[in-house]
Amino acid sequence: MPGVSSGNLLELLGTLDGAPSGRPWTEAALGVWKGLVPGHYYSALHCRRQGSRSKLEALFQFGHGWSVPDERILANLEKIGWVHPVTQRAIQENRPAIFRRSELVGERNWRNTDHFNLVDQPLGIVDMSVLFLPMQAGLHMMLVCGRDSIVENPEPALARLPHLMARLLPHAQPKPPVKRVSSAKLTNREAEVMHWVSEGKRNAEIALILDLSPLTVRTHLEHIYAKLDVDNRVAAVLQWAA
Repeated sequence: MPGVSSGNLLELLGTLDGAPSGRPWTEAALGVWKGLVPGHYYSALHCRRQGSRSKLEALFQFGHGWSVPDERILANLEKIGWVHPVTQRAIQENRPAIFRRSELVGERNWRNTDHFNLVDQPLGIVDMSVLFLPMQAGLHMMLVCGRDSIVENPEPALARLPHLMARLLPHAQPKPPVKRVSSAKLTNREAEVMHWVSEGKRNAEIALILDLSPLTVRTHLEHIYAKLDVDNRVAAVLQWAA
């Protein structure tokens, strides 16, 4: 998997800021998912939680738009889809997260399931990553990326992606208040560093721009992370700009 740069991640997340709520936001979120996670099949699902189960309300696919599955497809999903290990884990934990099919059930066992034979195999899917995000009033979103090979562990930046998306979700359910940090807490030099970080510049590039050594830039970032109470560039930019 190619490395995920903070600049690329921030640029893609920027497409969610201000996107209309509901289906348009989910379409934009799927665009972010496709831009960050390599695969050949992408879809977004809106599902409604019903106790320990999940009922599909609508499906989005690039080139096909939104559709509401007919009763026959829903019946098949009821039979094979909602016993999918990713769906079961997501519903149980009910938190923003990325789940991989291969980390939940072994390859040999999965190839013997109805879901693999009826859904994954015809689509050429060997493994999949699914981003799960609770939305509102029991509604949740699942972003699916199917691949023709086993998916590796997500990069640290991607592991935080569901939580970053949750912060950008319109009309999100009330959350504990996030501590707002004024840029006034940063020194002038730290603010300059943060400006260029928010522009997607790497440490070496910032060092050249500000006539500093890369080590000094890294030291400034360590101080910034401590002041903003974060542990990476993406979270620092989101907190600094709040």
